[in-house]
Amino acid sequence: MAGATLMPATLAFIRRLFTDQGQRRVAIGVWTAGSAVGAGLGPLLAGALVQYAWWGAVFLVNVPVMALLLVLAPMVLPEFRARRRRRIDVPGAGLALAATLATIYGAKSIAAGGVAPVPVASIAAGLALGTMLVARQRRHPDPMVDVTLFARPAFGVAVGTGFAGSFALLGAGLFNSQYLQLVAGLPPLHAGLWHCPARRRAWQERSAPPHSRGAYARPSWRAAVSPSPPRAWPSSARSRPGPGPATWPRAAS
Repeated sequence: MAGATLMPATLAFIRRLFTDQGQRRVAIGVWTAGSAVGAGLGPLLAGALVQYAWWGAVFLVNVPVMALLLVLAPMVLPEFRARRRRRIDVPGAGLALAATLATIYGAKSIAAGGVAPVPVASIAAGLALGTMLVARQRRHPDPMVDVTLFARPAFGVAVGTGFAGSFALLGAGLFNSQYLQLVAGLPPLHAGLWHCPARRRAWQERSAPPHSRGAYARPSWRAAVSPSPPRAWPSSARSRPGPGPATWPRAAS
């Protein structure tokens, strides 16, 4: 729950705390940099925890951070209250949960065992529940999500593009981690090391000017999904002295 509420809560605080446009841009830049650092360190930290500790440590490592936040937040963050108290749409939340679980269960079942009546019915039920959820949100006085926002092209295109990009990036990360550990037989920490070039290039691709983006993507994704360790890394990696990406295949082997 803490992880799910982290990004919207922090962005909401940025919007409230920084009313000056220049300060708000700086704050969002710092927020984005923190997300990038976390995404880059995530595979390494998780791989080390899984390899040398217990797999559940990837969840427990967040507990001290959230405990510190709960102690310090009331001291340093101002409180903002809504002008009008809104009701929590409990039935709507239940519909959202049921629609998500039914659709995911059907999709995973088809991926594991092929098309069958039960998974197809599960997906159909999930889509029907999702349709009921949208209809409920449109007429509810206090909706969880204002679905009318998606009718605005600027909002709908931005959210749709962000969703597609995140879906592709996270899906590739999940596929690569499964392949590196279950097929290639690498230990978790070495699999995390192999994710570093792709993560670095992906964040460079996001932050690069539009005219230079073509220079970043091709080598990284080829290295990340190749069946065997690539024989040649990009020239920027080979030119650095000392231990670096060129030594990882030998360490993994």
